[in-house]
Amino acid sequence: IAWYFNGVLLSLNSIRIINNKHFSIENPQPNEWILVIDPVNTIHDGQYSCHNFIINLFDFKIQVPPVFVGSNDTHVIINAQEKDNVTLTCEAEGSPPPLIYWYRNNKLIATGTQLFKNNVSRYNSAIYECVARNGIEPDPSRLF
Repeated sequence: IAWYFNGVLLSLNSIRIINNKHFSIENPQPNEWILVIDPVNTIHDGQYSCHNFIINLFDFKIQVPPVFVGSNDTHVIINAQEKDNVTLTCEAEGSPPPLIYWYRNNKLIATGTQLFKNNVSRYNSAIYECVARNGIEPDPSRLF
């Protein structure tokens, strides 16, 4: 049995060909060869194939829940004076790439990594929340 990753030979029977500690081969029963990837992350996205007398192809897509880039603060206080321009920024990573949703007092008001408020007044004072979503839970949020 030979295991390949994106056309590169990983192993031949129980012998690991490439020097990568993330890949190992288990042989729990005769004629059973299991490719183990541990720990798994996005660099392992790709096509895997098992070659015996039959070639079996597997497309492997790693999914990663969103995480915020930069500060891990869940609450950010913004101080502004009337007539100031304010930009709130919320960036996240994940696989697939997350979308950012902006809420004001729990009502969806915008999408995107930045929320612009021009010429602010006291009527703009509220709780603003950004939520990063990519379909993989949990969905992190940050309050402003």
